[in-house]
Amino acid sequence: MKKKRQETDLPWKHILNLYFRQFMELCWPNRAKEINWNKKPKFLDKELIKITKDAATGNKFVDKLVEVELIDGNHCAILLHIEVQSTKQDDFSKRMFVYRYRLRDVYSQPIASLAVLIDNDPNWRPCTYNEHIWDSEINMKFPIIKIIDYNEKIQELEQSTNPFAIIVLAQLSALKKQDNELKLSNKIQITRKLGTLGLHKEDIFYLFKFIDWIIMLPEPYEEQYMRAVTKNEEFNFTSPAEKIWLKQGEIKGKTKVALFMLNKKLPLKLITEATGLSVEELQKLKPQHKINTKKVQKTKLKLHKSTKKEIN
Repeated sequence: MKKKRQETDLPWKHILNLYFRQFMELCWPNRAKEINWNKKPKFLDKELIKITKDAATGNKFVDKLVEVELIDGNHCAILLHIEVQSTKQDDFSKRMFVYRYRLRDVYSQPIASLAVLIDNDPNWRPCTYNEHIWDSEINMKFPIIKIIDYNEKIQELEQSTNPFAIIVLAQLSALKKQDNELKLSNKIQITRKLGTLGLHKEDIFYLFKFIDWIIMLPEPYEEQYMRAVTKNEEFNFTSPAEKIWLKQGEIKGKTKVALFMLNKKLPLKLITEATGLSVEELQKLKPQHKINTKKVQKTKLKLHKSTKKEIN
């Protein structure tokens, strides 16, 4: 169960970092209007881990803690605690409560708790936590976003220009019990929609990566998927589906993928993420493809800072 949870939740963690505003505008629009988007949201995941690491609530995996500034005239900050929960858990409401009071104690600010539920159980809708003994009582309410409820808004999602609508459509497709042919068709259709939104290449890459990760298919169908979508110029680069190519020859496959992405003039950072090759290894491909030296140095610096930050 742990492995399955990580396979589902990790792409959601990453995509919420990239498209937090779009998520809010699509899924919690009334609250999105209260945020001052001129101030960049601050993600506090590491701080959240420190606060909750010894909480006695079973699963200690928490997804997002975001600090935002409101436009209410007072310029007060609010911590938005988001849970992306993929499996039903009996102690889920208790966990939401524990994390909330710990955050409130540390930050001394209002905490808005939101549960994003990506499970497939229409009846599981935890939204309250209650404790009472003698004449003492504690009550907590928190809103939920149930992704399967968007099955009633498919047409609206398909017509939306918000890129997060793609995320919801992909998750809905992944939750449905379908045969491989139909799942393949849906995956192709959702992916091709990316080319109609006027997105930058980096956005297409990250959304493509999410779709490929969430909607999993057997290898023969993945090959059909890649052949179908790479016919379009917008998707003529590699996503995590290159695992099929890499399986046929690890080093040779990585080189082929890297050259392919270099020819499409994709950022070096994306190429290193997709292939696992270092900037130095990409430099060795110079005889086959000319790499901008300044871009290489800039990418090295970014990767160095990123690595240093992770270590700290």
